Amino acid sequence: PSTLTTGSMPCTGEHVVTQGDIDLGSYVNTATAAGVAWGDSITSAASVVATALNRAPALTVVKTANAASYSNIGDSLTFTISATNTGNTTLGTVSVSDALPGVTLDCTAMPTTLARASTGHCTASMVVSAVGADIINTATVTAGGLAVVSNAATVRYVDPPSSPASTGHGLARTG
Repeated sequence: PSTLTTGSMPCTGEHVVTQGDIDLGSYVNTATAAGVAWGDSITSAASVVATALNRAPALTVVKTANAASYSNIGDSLTFTISATNTGNTTLGTVSVSDALPGVTLDCTAMPTTLARASTGHCTASMVVSAVGADIINTATVTAGGLAVVSNAATVRYVDPPSSPASTGHGLARTG
């Protein structure tokens, strides 16, 4: 306890900024002073100061394919979509969409909220229904008001090897 006869008494305090403070975009500090004067308790009016904090939401999305190439109708392909929170805020309401028709998404390893520096994953699976062209695939991840399109993951079409019977170039035994 201190005794203040007249004037003022400076007081200081510290606050360690939390992730919640950053997510809110500010820290609000409220201070009051209280004391006893001539037997009466006295409390000052509250003094409130809000300090703005830098919010920098950012998201990186990478898509990879499980195979470099395919050759046949019925081949199964799987793509992995990885979303990493590279900003300083928590990103809520995470959702994933895939641009390729016929893809089945499994996002059980993708949280609905991405904490700072965390990564979530989805898999996109498909069965090839037509051949003759490369399959180029992207995904979009939305989170915390951001919408980020991944890189293009490409699976090359490669002609299947020909069997000797079908080409007529097989070896034949002669007498």
